[in-house]
Amino acid sequence: MRLNEFDDSLSRADLDALEVFADKVFGKVGIDVNFTRHFLDRVNDERNIKQITKGELTRLFKQEAKRWAKPIARLGPDAEGTMKDLQTQINLPFVLVWDHNNQELDLIAKTVMRKKDFKTHNTEFPVESITEGDSAPGAGAIHHSEIAPTLRNLEQKLGIPLMKNALGSVGKKEFSGDIDIAVQLTKEEQDDFQKKLQSTPGLTFVQKTGVFITSADIVGYDDSKQADGKQRTGKVQIDFMPGDIDFMKHYYHSPHSKEMSQDGKSSNYKGVHRNLMVSAMIDKIDVKSSDETTPDGRPLEIERWMFSPTQGMVRVIRRPVEKKNGTGYTKANTNEVIKGPFKNPAEWAKILKLDNADDLYSFESLYAAAKKNYPSDLVQKVVSDFKSNPTIIKQGIPTELEEQVK
Repeated sequence: MRLNEFDDSLSRADLDALEVFADKVFGKVGIDVNFTRHFLDRVNDERNIKQITKGELTRLFKQEAKRWAKPIARLGPDAEGTMKDLQTQINLPFVLVWDHNNQELDLIAKTVMRKKDFKTHNTEFPVESITEGDSAPGAGAIHHSEIAPTLRNLEQKLGIPLMKNALGSVGKKEFSGDIDIAVQLTKEEQDDFQKKLQSTPGLTFVQKTGVFITSADIVGYDDSKQADGKQRTGKVQIDFMPGDIDFMKHYYHSPHSKEMSQDGKSSNYKGVHRNLMVSAMIDKIDVKSSDETTPDGRPLEIERWMFSPTQGMVRVIRRPVEKKNGTGYTKANTNEVIKGPFKNPAEWAKILKLDNADDLYSFESLYAAAKKNYPSDLVQKVVSDFKSNPTIIKQGIPTELEEQVK
C-alpha cells in the first residue's frame, strides 16, 4: 500500500504556502527560499516510511531560521548544506545561489527525506523541532553598557582583539541579540582556535559551521536593564567569523540608532537596507549589453558591476549558459570577473559615482547621494528596484521613498 493511500500527501499549493512562511522567517537575513520540482516528488515518496507533513516542514524551517539563519547566510553563494531535524529524522539538503536580479541569496531546497543517520559531506544544521532553542541555548540579549566589559574580559583570555572587530550593529543600539566578531584565521589555525574556545572559562563552545558559535557570560550583567521582546539571561551568543577583517567590517557595517549616535550620524534603518541600496545602485551603473540576444531576448553578453558578500565589488561579463545538447541556452548565467575585487568603501564610492565613502554610511545617506549625483530617471530605476526587493518588502520600505522622486 502506498503512503498516500492512508496519509495526505503534500500538494503544490501546500509547498507554495510553506515557501511564503520560509521566506518570512529567513528574509531577516536576506535569504529567499525556493523548492525544486523534485522536492515535491520526494516529500511524498513512500521511501520516507511515514508521510512528511506540512506541519513538520513548517516547524523545521521555523527552528532552522531561529537557530541557524545567520550561519547559513554566511556560507555565501554556491555553498551547500543540510537541514536536519533530529526528532523527526527529516533531512533537507540545500544549495545557496546568488540571485543577481533581486540581489539576495536564494536557498534552493533540492530534496527532502525522512531517514535515520543520514550521511552527507556538507555542513549540517541540526535542530530538534520541539525542544531546540536559539543557536546558543540559554543566551539572551546584551545591553550596550555590558559589551565592552564582556569582550575585554575575553580578549585577555583569548589573546586576540575583539572589541575593535565587532561587526554590524553591536554597540550601535541599546540592546543586541548577539555579537558577531571578525577573526583573522587560516584554515590551518581554525582547529587550534576551536580548542582554545572550548577551554576558555566563561565561554561555552556550541558548534562550528561557517562560524564558531559560542555562549559567553555577560560581565557586569545588570538584570534591571530589560529589553522589550528580547530575553535577558546573563549570557550572550558570540559568533566568531573567520575571514578578511577589514572587508567584513565594511560589508557588515550597520549605522547607529539615533539614541546611540556619538557623532551626529544615525539611521532609522538596518544595515541590510544600506547594502541592498548599494546593490540597487550598482546594478544600474555602467551596464553594457551586446546587441546579440538569446531566443528569449537575453543579451549574449552583459558587462556590469556586482556587489558580492565575499568579494566586495567586481566587474564581470555575464553570459547565459548553453544547453549541453547545443540547442539553445538555459536560464542560468556565468560571471567572468574582469576587474576587482574592490573591498574598501573609498573604491566603492568611486565605482558608484558618489562624492566620498561617507555617502555609504546608511540608506538615508545613499539615497541623498543618489538624488544629488544621478539623473532623475536613474534614481527612479534604483528606487523601483530597491522597493521591489523581497527582503526590503519584508523588512519594511523606508518612509522616505513615499515621496515623489524629482
